Amino acid sequence: IRMIVNGTGNPVVTFGSNGHLYVSVWNASANAFGSPYEIDADSNVFMSDAEGPRMASEGDYLVITYQISGDWANGARSVHSTDGGLSWSEPNAMVTGATVDHFMPCVAIDGNGNPFAGVKVGNGPEEIYEGILRSADGGNDWLPAVNASSAAAGDAVCECCPSQPFFAEGRYYDLVRNNNGNIRDFWLMSSEDGDVWDAALDIDPL
Repeated sequence: IRMIVNGTGNPVVTFGSNGHLYVSVWNASANAFGSPYEIDADSNVFMSDAEGPRMASEGDYLVITYQISGDWANGARSVHSTDGGLSWSEPNAMVTGATVDHFMPCVAIDGNGNPFAGVKVGNGPEEIYEGILRSADGGNDWLPAVNASSAAAGDAVCECCPSQPFFAEGRYYDLVRNNNGNIRDFWLMSSEDGDVWDAALDIDPL
């Protein structure tokens, strides 16, 4: 289960099982959550405690990112709401025509109110890097992934650990688990524009 807060201060939760993802908004006047709304009902949504759907919010703009189970190359999807979670967009493909796998889109919102997401990109554990997908139009379209982990030492990022993107003080950040000599460290990576990720700090070198 995930939870964020919308522009009126009411919690919005996502939950589900067996390929079904639901979202529900707190109704203060009824003192209860509203009826669950199923996201992308025609797809088999990948559900997992560590690797399942993610949410982010800024005021009444909300975004959910998730993965279609089995479609690891092209199955990253997003939906968004502009009314605090009462209605949702149709699913938007985050990756199209991929030649490598894209797995686990973990989402945040930048200083322009647009979503960006960290995804694992690559075809094997020795090749996985942390990709950042950005949208310039509120999540309707997504730009190709850029390599956010190139400045981090090591063989590859962990292929099964979710990342934690966030935006602060005018910079894009992403926290990811890196693999260096078969020792997994947490690295904090950052970028001024979300395109060039030129800074990386090993935050637990021991």
